[in-house]
Amino acid sequence: MTDLSFGEPASVTPLLRLKVPGGDVLRALRIDEPSFIGFGEAYATTIDYGVIKSWRRNLNATANLIVLAGSVRFISSIDGHRFDEYRISPEENFLRLTLPAGCWFAFQGLSQRPAVILNILSCLHDHAQIERKEIDEFSYIW
Repeated sequence: MTDLSFGEPASVTPLLRLKVPGGDVLRALRIDEPSFIGFGEAYATTIDYGVIKSWRRNLNATANLIVLAGSVRFISSIDGHRFDEYRISPEENFLRLTLPAGCWFAFQGLSQRPAVILNILSCLHDHAQIERKEIDEFSYIW
């Protein structure tokens, strides 16, 4: 296991929601934003109500997480001992959670319907560059 101590915590950016007839436009990320550090891949994942997806950290990529539907609780940690919690829902607080390389995170579905999360990575997804831990390996109480 690689011991990374990047020391950069997660950050939250309020996002623009444009009200238009027939359905809103939800802006996720622009190339001219100071937080944009590159593009490698974008993908969506879903999470069902009550499910917790275990701890993971990207060793080389910054993740930009945007909840497009439903509600999700994200927990982040630099060291596995101190934790930050973010509850994100596009209806209540349309935000982008940016997790720098080396930042641990796990997440839980909070809405009755499956939540949809868009992840915009700064480089291509590489399974060899992701470290994982079981949910009980950190002392966070869900």
